[in-house]
Amino acid sequence: MAVLRFVPHDPAWSPTCRPATTAELADVEYYTRVGTAGKRVGYARGAPQAVDLPEAGWSVISYWGEWDDGEVELTAAVRGGGATSGLGTAWAGSHTHGGKAFADGPEAMRAARECLGGA
Repeated sequence: MAVLRFVPHDPAWSPTCRPATTAELADVEYYTRVGTAGKRVGYARGAPQAVDLPEAGWSVISYWGEWDDGEVELTAAVRGGGATSGLGTAWAGSHTHGGKAFADGPEAMRAARECLGGA
């Protein structure tokens, strides 16, 4: 059983939206295509946005997920530690592949979703 390393809240940090980088886009597109069959990143409603977590190299990326049947949902992923994990619509702040739990993760996800006009 792997134990997650807790990353404490950084009182100096505040979430700031930015466009997702080329590498973040590639990871989210790959994760969405491979991890959720019948779904893709939907750019028509807005390009993916990101919020950097206080720890360097970690970010939350929000994007519109578009299903083959036309349904669209606002979703997110966390990226860092060499992997990208989908978050869906709620997140407690952990990253299973990166082995970390972020105190600021839920706030980063909320901010990233708001960047695209969602809550």
